[in-house]
Amino acid sequence: MSVKFFGQFLLERAVLTNEQLLEAISYQENKNLRFGQYAQSKGYLKATDVAKLNEEQKTTDLKIGEVAVKLGMLTKSQVEEVLTMQSNDHVQIGQVLIMKGFIDEATLEAELKAFREDQKPYATDKVIVPDGIKNADMIAALVDLTLKMLQRVAKIEAKSDDGIMVGKKLDEAYAAVSIVLSGGLNCDYIIMGDEGVSRALAAAILGEDASGEEKEMVLDGVKEFCNVVCGNILGKMAQKGKNVEISVPHILDYKDGYGLEGSRSAVAYQIPTTAGLATLVLVIY
Repeated sequence: MSVKFFGQFLLERAVLTNEQLLEAISYQENKNLRFGQYAQSKGYLKATDVAKLNEEQKTTDLKIGEVAVKLGMLTKSQVEEVLTMQSNDHVQIGQVLIMKGFIDEATLEAELKAFREDQKPYATDKVIVPDGIKNADMIAALVDLTLKMLQRVAKIEAKSDDGIMVGKKLDEAYAAVSIVLSGGLNCDYIIMGDEGVSRALAAAILGEDASGEEKEMVLDGVKEFCNVVCGNILGKMAQKGKNVEISVPHILDYKDGYGLEGSRSAVAYQIPTTAGLATLVLVIY
């Protein structure tokens, strides 16, 4: 077993074809508008305001409504109104599958029951750090921030497996980027992603579709995403009275197994997302 999304679960059980799932996800994404889009439709924000909020979210782990209130762009009551609209209009993937005739209600109910049973071991928001890892609270914060930024910056849903110790070569990824943290926390922060995740990160950073971009541009986007996450951890460390510095992000070469073979203490978190598969590796010194 491993952590997964309902659509992936249905694919593995051959309930859906890949084409059907992609069609359903596309419909769901077009239907489920984002906070900023609802705020614009109410006349509370302009497009430039939403762009400003999206940029601000790259430097904080606050929710977008909280950022809008903090900046004085929305009132708390306006945020609540927008969130209520968003919640009322939200469609689940199961509803879309039935609407499109891909499955019936009885099948959906049975598969949801099986899915909940399969995912029961992962039904927690707590980040699990293996025993014996130094600065476990900050390692957990790095994982948590990565998940939040995948959602808030890249606009993709993400979950995480429990952390596992690694000391060997990992499978080659489309993109692998590392940042070195030193001072109050000494570790290498490494993000590895398949092409889907990597292009989603690049699109978020570029502010435009990255499906046709050259790989070099995509890698630049992944590097900037790592900067965003690690920049946020600096603030959290400062609140604890610890000074941390971060290096310039650099691309890892697979020929050396990403430098993990025989490493002193490395923990890996597999992160399934709605855009593909990512892996977060933290090498602690």
